[in-house]
Parts: sequence; C-alpha cells; structure tokens
Amino acid sequence: RRLMQAIAFYDEMKTIGILPNRITYNSLIDTCVKTKKMLIAWKFYEEMQRSEITPDNFTYSILINGVKSNNTSKDELLRTLQLLDSIKDNASFKPDEILYNSLMDACVKFTEVDRALSLFAEMQARGVEPSSITYGILIKAYGKSNDLSRAFNVFELIKAKGLAINEVTYGCLLDACVKNDRIDLALNVVDKMKVDRITLNTILYTTLIKGFAKAGMLNEALNIFALMKESPKTAPNVITYNCILDACVKCENLPRAQEIFADMERTLTPDLITYSTIIKGFCKRGDIETAYRFLDTMLDRNIKPDEALVNLILEGCYTSGKVDLGMKIFAIMNDLRISPSNITYSILIKIYGQARKLQDALALIPAMKASGLRPSLIVYTNLVQICLTMRRFDKAVDIYERLRSEGVKCDHVLYEKLVKGAIAANRIDTAVELFASSNDERAFVSRELVQKLLKCVRESQIDGRADWVRYIEESSNTQAPGRFYVKRNGPNGPSHGPNFEESAPFRESSNKENVTRNIASGPPGLNRSKKEDYKKNAHKSEQFFAVEVEQKETPRRFIGKEITEPKVFIPQGDLPAPETMFPEARQSFINTKKKPAVTSNKENQENATSNVQPRGGNNNSGNSHLFKASTPSFTPMSFR
Repeated sequence: RRLMQAIAFYDEMKTIGILPNRITYNSLIDTCVKTKKMLIAWKFYEEMQRSEITPDNFTYSILINGVKSNNTSKDELLRTLQLLDSIKDNASFKPDEILYNSLMDACVKFTEVDRALSLFAEMQARGVEPSSITYGILIKAYGKSNDLSRAFNVFELIKAKGLAINEVTYGCLLDACVKNDRIDLALNVVDKMKVDRITLNTILYTTLIKGFAKAGMLNEALNIFALMKESPKTAPNVITYNCILDACVKCENLPRAQEIFADMERTLTPDLITYSTIIKGFCKRGDIETAYRFLDTMLDRNIKPDEALVNLILEGCYTSGKVDLGMKIFAIMNDLRISPSNITYSILIKIYGQARKLQDALALIPAMKASGLRPSLIVYTNLVQICLTMRRFDKAVDIYERLRSEGVKCDHVLYEKLVKGAIAANRIDTAVELFASSNDERAFVSRELVQKLLKCVRESQIDGRADWVRYIEESSNTQAPGRFYVKRNGPNGPSHGPNFEESAPFRESSNKENVTRNIASGPPGLNRSKKEDYKKNAHKSEQFFAVEVEQKETPRRFIGKEITEPKVFIPQGDLPAPETMFPEARQSFINTKKKPAVTSNKENQENATSNVQPRGGNNNSGNSHLFKASTPSFTPMSFR
C-alpha cells in the first residue's frame, strides 16, 4: 500500500509539471526494494536514465541490496555488475566503501567468490579503505570457498590493523568454521569471544546449532537451544527453530522434532522452511500420511508450498506406493499454480507406472511441451522403464525413435534399459542394433550386459549371427571397467566422458590396432556408404584411444578436505593453520566423528537440562551459565 501511495504521488508530480529528481527516484527505488518489488525498481531505474538523471552511489547500493536481500536470481546480480562495469571508467563515478561492500556481499551470496575477491582488489586499487565490515565479507567469501586458513588470516589482519571486531565479525568467522565442518574451531572462536567480552546473541547461538547439526551432535544442539530459551535476549527465532528441527530430522528423532514444532507454534509462526524440514523427516521415514497432514496444515494457514516441497512429497508417495495420494498432491500443485519441472514429471511418470496407467504417463509428454517445458532425458528414461515393466517394448522403441529423430543424444542408462528390454522381449536383432548405436554414441553399456547379449546372439538364429558375435566380442575388449563404462552418478557427481585413470592396460598397441580396425569396419549389416564413414573416422578413434591421463594439479588439502584456491588471494603472505591462531585450540575430532545413536524423547529432555548447569553466583549475570558438552573431546565451556 505504501508503494502504491508513493507511485500515486510520483504520477501526480509529473501531472502538475514538477520534475522528479535523483532523490525522488532513489526514494522510489528504495521503497520498491523494501516491498520486494525488484521488477518495479528496475523500471524506475530505467526511467531515471531516460530522464537523463545520473544515478549515484546510493542508487546502485539500493539496487545491489535489493538483489542481495530479495529472492532474486543470479541473473539480476550479473545485470548489476555489468551495469557498473559499463560506467566505472566514468570520471564522475566514484564508488565508495558501502557500494563495494554491497557488491561483494551480493557476490558471496550467489557463490561468485572469485568476483568478490576481484572487487576487493579493485577497491584497494582505487584507494578505497576497507573497513571491518569489508574484511568480514572476505571471511565469508573464504569460508564459502573452503579456504578456512585464509579466513582466519583475514581475522588476524583485522586485529593487526586495529579495526573494531564486533559480534558481526566473529559471526562471519564462526559461520566459516561451521560451513567447513569444523565445530571444534567454532568453539575456539567462542572462547576467543569470551576473552574479548563479546556476548553471544541469537544469531551466534543459531550458527553453533547449525554446526552441531552438521556434525550429527543432536544432544549438543539441544543444549544450546535450551540455553537460549533461558534469556529473553537470546530467545530463539524462526531460523533457530528451523535449525534445531533440521538437527532432529538428520538424527532421525522425529518425536522430538514434533515437540519442538509444537513449542514453536506457541510463540512464533512456522514458515515454509519449517514445514519443509519436518515434512522431509516424515517422508524419509516413509510416513507419508503424517507428511500430508503437515502439508494440509500449511495450506490452511495460507503458506504456499514450493515446487521442491511438492516433489519431495510426490517422491514419498512413489516410495511408499501411495498412488492415489500422489495424484491428489499433483492436483493440489495445479490448483496452486505451482509450475512443475522435469523432476516433477519424472516422479509423476513413476507414480503412473505403479498404477499401470501407461496412457496417462505417455500423455504427460505433450502436456509438458504444450506448457513450454522440454522433457529431459531422465523423463524419457522413466517413461521407457514403464513401457518395459508393462511389457510394451514396442512403445519403448517408439520413444527411442522419437528421441533420435529430435536429435537427442541418449546416455548409457537408457541404452542399458532398452537392450535389456529387447532381450526380455526376445528381440535379439533389435538388441544388437541398439548395442551398436550405444557404441556409436559412446554411451557404453555394462560388461555384464554385453556378455549376456553375446550369449543370446550365439543361441539365436538372427541374420549375420557370426558377424554380430565377432563385433560384440571385439567391442567388449574395449569396454574395460573404468575406461568406457561411464556411471551417471559418480563419487564427484555426474560423469561426462570416459574415465581414463584405470585404463592403462588398454593403451597397448596391439589392442589399439584391434580397436581401430573394429570401429573402422563398423557393425555388420551396414551398407557401403556407412562403412566409408566408419573408415573416415577411424583415425579419430585411434586418437581417442591414445589419450593419456591428464595430470591434474594435486589440490592443496586442509583438514581432510580438498579445497579450490580462488584466483585472488587477499591478503598475501604465509598462512598459519587455524589451530595456531588461538592458543587454546583443541584437537580436531570432526573427521573421526561417529553418528550418534538416536535417543528417546526422555533422554533428550534429560540431556537438554542436565548439561546446562549454573556457573555460580548471580544467575542473572551475563556469564552465569556453563555449557557442558557430552562429547569427551570438549572441556566445559561457558557461552555467556
């Protein structure tokens, strides 16, 4: 309403002939940002330029803070950065520390750490003096890039420069420790805060709860949570409750999670993250009915679920075999006008497969295209699996042919399913053709399937059986595990291309010549023009097989984690280990931690109260409590 009133006054100004100035536009843009109307903010900025009014640092700071604080996309950040790049050579443009801080903080939020460090270097080159806030943002940047040593080094630099260190600075360092799974170093930071007489606030306590939750230490997280509730100054907020709920869900203590949720409802209003967290716990346990009840409560309180939450519940319906409930939730998704993604349709296809509704599953493809969503390969793969499960191999082949006609490159997962389906349907001739196509597209199937196919071909009566046997045998020699069998999800995420590291024995010249000859001749049954194409590409195949393992630079390791060094290092110099920063540093135990056993509600309540003991003296004083961790690696330490 306030924004509408401001726009109405703006329109009235122009009507009576009063021209808006820079202050007018800055006020309007600021109001748009505060009311989360970034699109309108950008329109006012564009109108400001059309009126030939030069934006100032305040204008850019407002826009950048809007990008940072609102649920905007990374594209809007890049738009802002491009805008500043286009005017930074203008002599009238003089960015200050506040503008650089806003830019750097926005970059860190969207994981553009290298860009944030480059901005810091540019800031120094322009002679803009960094403040403790700037260095705090640097600590966050290094924490996000897994460079904890440099985060601690920046902290030491702040002290060396004599800049003020407050709870915000310590909060950045504490958050960096938590992000890098170093709860032991986080506790060292807390000890240092006590020395500097800085009292922990709600944000710092919440960060500690996050750290204990990531370490799987539910009792310790509950101890902190109980300690926070003892003082109105550190009362848990919505974020705190969400963190402690997440800790309960990760440790599979759903009864305690329900108790905390009920406690939260007495003082605060649960948000989307709250409901998503507890629903995730019940879906993980397979209790989809309880998860649905929480979803129903959300809707009654006018909290709209997002696509990720709906997908989570749909996946739970599929896993637990609740087909009708899955259909109902998808109908709710449509009623709420939540746009489904490829992931949504992929799960829905699996649900239709459970209900043996093949036609309904097939009808989803034109529906996706009509809505402007291009079906992914995973969607088609799930659809093929349903066809094969229902013994409709002909439909599976139709889907495959449609993909080929659209120029979609199939992967080894799809070919694996198709070849297995062809063998199950006793379509050996189609199976060998699919096998040859998978070789052509470098989407190699597993060695086990190759051997099964070879056996079936030998026992069959297909045309050119001897040629096919020879082709499969020669092809199987090249499909060594680790060289050509590419897993869709490897240990470091999706794999793209062969893994050369385990294929040294197959670089021998005799084998390479055999491989080249095999590919040059091509599979049997090809006409002359196709064979010529294979011969033309033979030299490429030879080069492909001759590729050596690329020797990647060994990444620097820190506390058992591989880290990637940013392009810009600020500050320069030797970097001591974080353990040496504070003399009271303890031994690291995170790398050897074990997941704690799930405790009962009664045990958790006893631990939450017994581990918080009075330190003595006046209980109302600022340092009146002692946190006693149940893990032997920790000595008792006070948090207040």
